[in-house]
Amino acid sequence: PPAPKSGFRQNEEILDPCQAGIMTEEAFNQVVQPSSEEGRALYTYDGFCQAINQFNKYHDEKFAGMGTEINIRADLAAFLAHAATDTYNFSVTREEMHCVDPVAGSDGQTYCKPCKEEHYNFESKSCSQDYFAGEDSSYSEYCDLTRQGSMGCMCDKSVRPVSLVPGHADLTTGYMSADDAYLTRGSIELKWNYDYLGASMSMGDGEYLCENPDLVATSPRHAWGAGLYKYMEKMIFGTQGTSAHKQVMKENFGGS
Repeated sequence: PPAPKSGFRQNEEILDPCQAGIMTEEAFNQVVQPSSEEGRALYTYDGFCQAINQFNKYHDEKFAGMGTEINIRADLAAFLAHAATDTYNFSVTREEMHCVDPVAGSDGQTYCKPCKEEHYNFESKSCSQDYFAGEDSSYSEYCDLTRQGSMGCMCDKSVRPVSLVPGHADLTTGYMSADDAYLTRGSIELKWNYDYLGASMSMGDGEYLCENPDLVATSPRHAWGAGLYKYMEKMIFGTQGTSAHKQVMKENFGGS
């Protein structure tokens, strides 16, 4: 769906905040300072600029492109503030409890070891018991069977672990493909099968993220783009029934 209208006109002089010198790489680096290697690889300046252009290409309501230069700067600042909060200062790329000890398989895919909350240690970021310990245990998180097809990505509430992580002969228990889970990822948290479809459509990618959800944790454009989708279309904190972007345009940062 189109991003909700703010009531402001597009700024015809600032069509691209990166090219226009509003969002410079220097300014970006002063705000976005990941402490993790994964964060530094994912939350990049080029990826942010690409995501802005990709989103604005498909929406009349532009991110960082409506109203005055002051409005545009406020939009950028508010978005990055929300993103910093959701990603622990741009250092977390996947929901850690649902992807303990992620590893790269020899097939190029990422594999996660999910953990149930009662077995997860938030300090050590470790899991005391295999999520799939029960004989019939399966991963069923973030899959709403009532919201599939045109309402959300098709999902499976009976995901089973892989018998072996490709290229890791010692990893034979507890792991599943990261692409089997619509767990929390993105610069502003994206989760559930229906949100992944919404984000994918918002970015002009059709249903691509439905088949490749872990792109939101590995592709800078998709990580930022998922956040723009939430910020422009879905966030309703503070002031109900509106978007964070609309509230910021009204100079109501708290309402965002």
